[in-house]
Parts: sequence; structure tokens; C-alpha cells
Amino acid sequence: MKIRHALGAVAAALIASALVAAPASASTKGSITVEQIPGVIQNDLEQRDELFALAEEQSPEEVQQLLAEAAEAHVPMDILVDVETGVQIAATPSEAPISTFAIDMKCLDNPAKLTVTAGAKEAVYCFRGTGTYTGTWGPAIKLSAGAYTTTAWYGSSLQYGVWAAAGNTQYFSSPVTVKKITRS
Repeated sequence: MKIRHALGAVAAALIASALVAAPASASTKGSITVEQIPGVIQNDLEQRDELFALAEEQSPEEVQQLLAEAAEAHVPMDILVDVETGVQIAATPSEAPISTFAIDMKCLDNPAKLTVTAGAKEAVYCFRGTGTYTGTWGPAIKLSAGAYTTTAWYGSSLQYGVWAAAGNTQYFSSPVTVKKITRS
């Protein structure tokens, strides 16, 4: 599958957006808790650009083959998912950026991490435990599963869900407003 990436449009949308604070109203079912880590310097755009370049080269079959091999070998993967179709369009082994280590020092115990962005800044929301947590976070660009399979739900009726298997990271093809997180 070939995909064109309009980096200028995405960058403009990111710059025009503001970081979102913790949701004004949130509810939980299960034992999920959330913590916001604000003001992290953004460095995920380079990884997203690499994934967009790979989307031009990798076929859907190649992506699925890579994911199957990685799952068998327990190798964490970075995956680009088309937010309109839900199709995984590129995959590469994970390379944790430097800022991830600083986040991990605050987000101990391997929680899910939802990254939202505005301009050159990111905020990371750490979701611990299992169950369902609802609120509003965006513009989200990345979901890291942590220790459990994690799904970020978006769309006007929460009709879209991007799931990340434990240990994997899903990059969204364009920013989305996430309204529910489920972990199991």
C-alpha cells in the first residue's frame, strides 16, 4: 500500500493545537489509573517520518510477516497504522528515543503511554492497570502498550480502535482525539 505523507499539513495541525491537560471528567471500569507527564521535548516525528518512508516500500503482506516474526521472537515493534482504515501500513523494530528513558523513570511498572503533542512539545499520559478509562486526550500521535494489550478508541462514536500488543508501539498516521483506553 502506498501512502503520501503531507508533513507540512501535519506539522501545521500539531503547532496549531494546544496540549491537553488531564481530562476534566474521567471514569474508570477496572483498575486503570492515569498520570500526566507534561512538557517532554518532542522527538517522535523522526520515527514517524521513517515509518511513513517505509510505508512507501513495504506491502501489507510484508508488514504482517514482520509483525508475525517479531511476535514469535518477542521483539518490540514500532508500527504505523492508518487511522482511517485501521490497516497497519509500516513496521520496524522499536528504537526507544532518549526522552523515553526520562519518561520511564516517572512511569514505572510498564504502563501504557499515550503521547499527545502541540508544536515541539509532548505530554505523555501513563495508564496503569487493566480495564477501561474514559476521558479526552489529543492530538494523540502514539500509543505504547506497556505490559498489556492496549487499545485507544477514537471517532465521534468511538467507532475506531487502534490496539497495540504488549510491548509494541502504534504511531497514528495523523493525530486523533482519544476518548477511551482499554487494557487487558
